[in-house]
Amino acid sequence: MYRFTTADVAYLRSTAGTEALTALANRPLTDRLADVKAARQLAGDRFAAALETAVLRKKATAKLADPTNWLFCDAALQQATATAVAQHRATRLQGRDIHDVTCGIGADLTELAAVANRCVGSDIDPIRLAMAAHNCPDVPLLQADALHPVTRNTAILADPARRDNTGRRRWHPADLMPPLPDLVEAYPGRDLVVKCAPGLDFEAVPWANEIELISLDGTVREACLWTGSLATPGIHRRATVLRHNQPQWTITDADPDDCPIREPGRWLIDPDGAVVRAGLVRQYATRHHLAQLDPRIAYLTGDNQPPGVRAFEILDQLHYSEKTLRAALRGFDVGALEILVRGLDVTPDVLRPRLKLTGTEPATVVLTRIGNTPTAFVCRAHPGLPSGT
Repeated sequence: MYRFTTADVAYLRSTAGTEALTALANRPLTDRLADVKAARQLAGDRFAAALETAVLRKKATAKLADPTNWLFCDAALQQATATAVAQHRATRLQGRDIHDVTCGIGADLTELAAVANRCVGSDIDPIRLAMAAHNCPDVPLLQADALHPVTRNTAILADPARRDNTGRRRWHPADLMPPLPDLVEAYPGRDLVVKCAPGLDFEAVPWANEIELISLDGTVREACLWTGSLATPGIHRRATVLRHNQPQWTITDADPDDCPIREPGRWLIDPDGAVVRAGLVRQYATRHHLAQLDPRIAYLTGDNQPPGVRAFEILDQLHYSEKTLRAALRGFDVGALEILVRGLDVTPDVLRPRLKLTGTEPATVVLTRIGNTPTAFVCRAHPGLPSGT
């Protein structure tokens, strides 16, 4: 991982740096030796910074809408909010005065600038701040420690760092950088919105009025903690599901949750991870006329496939053991197998080779527990129907 300097950033923002990056962008960047040679010819002593930036720009296309001219360091890009998520959050902050106190390279800040009444960004890291000045040229920026307020009468957006120097994720609020309890204490009476890892211990943040779990294209990206007037009255948990080329939808703990428990129907449904992590499985089931198989398990069942979600048509149900499952799969001529597990101590990558599949058909096996009974469902997966929810 290359460590940028402020001199690197100044070069990359210069005419010579821009020309070097443009030339590198036209390369596939798949041959390290050839790429280093080309970067040396184009950027001289700054070749490593130029090459790293060109590589990160290609990598960033999976996260940011248009990173063609952005500057990054690897750690900042990992922490940066995906554009679709940043846009969703910005809509909730529209018309407000916002201070992003951990603005990093500016992924949230650039979306806020389009809708906020006023916004300002700050960061303790001068290198990331210099990159943000390039990425968000029209937003006021200043170097400041998030734990020492430098604005008044603004809502506060914060994104504490979640990785240590070894790349390991941090899950406890006090282990974040800056520590979440210290951050909250630094802004008494201020409206806060804090981006956190979805695995955060929510019991450790009782000050959060609303906890929103956000997924994008089937992956849970973050938990967003809202306080004060930024939170929605009467709602403590929310799941927001974002998918490219589909309408977004949301569900909350204020929605009805009177779903039944019943025997399996035609379909098995594995709700979006944001719904599961937010603890809103029953609300989701009620909305889509589904039922639980077991009150402790998130798999749902019903006679119709709900919109916008991949579903599994049940072909067979059996008491789970490797022997019975192997025989059932042989009967369906299965050769390619997806294994989903919830409620059982089974590792799919360990189980799959032991099943000795020799068939030609694809299938999905859902392994779970109904009551005290380990249960296997042999299924055929169906893509999500268009969502209008």
